Amino acid sequence: MTYKILKGEELGFDYLKKIMDIDKEVYSDLGMEGALEQMEKRYRKNKETFVVLENAETGETAGYINFFPVNEETFHDIMCGSEQIRDDDIEPEEMTDYVPGCHIYIISVAIREKYRGKESGASKALSDAWIAYLNELADKYGLVEREKRNDGSLGKVKEARMDISGTTVSDGGQIFLRNHFFVQRRTIENDEKVCICENKCLVKLLNNELNFKTHRDDLYLFLPFTIEDKDAAVNSLFDSSAQSLNGNAQGKKQESEIPHFLMEKLKYSIDYECEDSVAEEIETVYLGAFDFLHTNDMYEDDVVGEERIL
Repeated sequence: MTYKILKGEELGFDYLKKIMDIDKEVYSDLGMEGALEQMEKRYRKNKETFVVLENAETGETAGYINFFPVNEETFHDIMCGSEQIRDDDIEPEEMTDYVPGCHIYIISVAIREKYRGKESGASKALSDAWIAYLNELADKYGLVEREKRNDGSLGKVKEARMDISGTTVSDGGQIFLRNHFFVQRRTIENDEKVCICENKCLVKLLNNELNFKTHRDDLYLFLPFTIEDKDAAVNSLFDSSAQSLNGNAQGKKQESEIPHFLMEKLKYSIDYECEDSVAEEIETVYLGAFDFLHTNDMYEDDVVGEERIL
């Protein structure tokens, strides 16, 4: 599916009604839908405050992000003052211009239900468009410092002279902020999370160095352990390994049976615990051997409270 990107200054007041339709669809069940009149007042104050995603084939509005810089008092209220979410109640007088050191606040992120999911690509398209627009605004108003390439052209962002905050009202919103390097600062009424992206995290965001992980990216490290000394299944392996090492006076490499044993047990556990479709995608790799202390947590009475290095 292909999308058309619209920036705030390209919308016009009539288009805000389309945005409000999404707002009602997404936030009505939460009782958080905004008022068109409030949106119009803030838009009149600053038009560079929207990124909108349109279905390129049908022209339907698929999603949007609404954000704007707020003054110091409002920023303080959001981050550590008000116990209620600052949202559609924000007045134009609480907004400010894009200037170095400004505090940008995300008031809304919404995608229609039919455009959610990886298949549609709407979430990624909206994210990329928002980051691109942030960079455009940052360059226009001096909100970032960039690296200089050898040819004199400007490269990646190396310093951000602003911050971006937001308050989540849903699991989807929390995932969106977390995926964009926002850090939770506090929890307010109705378990809503106040988050912020700043400094190095914001630099990574502006450089679009996002990494959306799935189970295919998971890496597990499995270590052998024993609960009781009588656990011969594991202890015998360590004993045989020790004997091999002790008998290898010339320092020649001698393959241990431990890796084969562990990989065999690991494959059995994966096949047993995971669905077939997941198990088929998991690769097991033996990375090599390392030295470690094989012991237990049983200590002599006279050494409790002291650290003993064996």
